[in-house]
Amino acid sequence: DEVEKIPQNDGAAGTSSEDDVGGDEDEPGSKRRKVEDEVDAAEEDSDIADPDDDTVGPEPEADDFILAQYDKVSRKKDKWKVTLKDCVVHIAGRELLFQTVSCDLLW
Repeated sequence: DEVEKIPQNDGAAGTSSEDDVGGDEDEPGSKRRKVEDEVDAAEEDSDIADPDDDTVGPEPEADDFILAQYDKVSRKKDKWKVTLKDCVVHIAGRELLFQTVSCDLLW
């Protein structure tokens, strides 16, 4: 009986040295090299500042605002129905607290 050889893809046989792991997989054009290049490219892209990223710089000041968690949102054409919960509403220098708020909005 002949035994079919199964190739080893997780490193050189009989060694645990990090230098030997991967064997020929680090050759140019190999799958491992392609994945590492993609990871490097993704890391480079993440270093680029996003102009739409609002976490950079100070927060804009707002006179009136609503801070809440949404519970339910539905839309039909340009009419939105929104249910908010645990709301803090800051209007005209006063803060109002609401457990739930229902809103009908036209957008």
